[in-house]
Amino acid sequence: MMNKKNKEASKKLNQLAAGKKSAWVEDYEKRRENRDWLKRSQKVALKILRTLRAEKIDQKELAVRMGVSPQQVSKWVKGKENFTFETISKIEAALNIQLMEILSSTAKQELDKVKLIKMLPQKSNEVNYVVQGEEKKIYLHADETNQWNNKRKYPYS
Repeated sequence: MMNKKNKEASKKLNQLAAGKKSAWVEDYEKRRENRDWLKRSQKVALKILRTLRAEKIDQKELAVRMGVSPQQVSKWVKGKENFTFETISKIEAALNIQLMEILSSTAKQELDKVKLIKMLPQKSNEVNYVVQGEEKKIYLHADETNQWNNKRKYPYS
């Protein structure tokens, strides 16, 4: 008698021999096309899981709070769900957290500058960044603790 693994392998081999194409190419294409929202979905799932752990709430309790099935919550925390704004809003209310934030373009530019400064190499004092398609530079200096800061800015070049 064949065990379950052998039966599955035999079935796949028979399908391939019969000329049926494997679905792996289609699966790959689907993942590639949806890569951006899948990454965001994974981040949302992680935030939900971390909040559940921190608040000592299980998935069943979240399901009860939201009026959905535990299976639905399980789908969410796997990081493969294409959330609607309505669902995100309900999750935020149930867990008292913020999953989405929309920044103004000015606030985003300021955040981008901060990220650049944090990534600044230790031996350089010049940071290049782009604002509205125009490349700009700022010069930073190291303080007494040898940490870079942007308190003393020199004119853009």
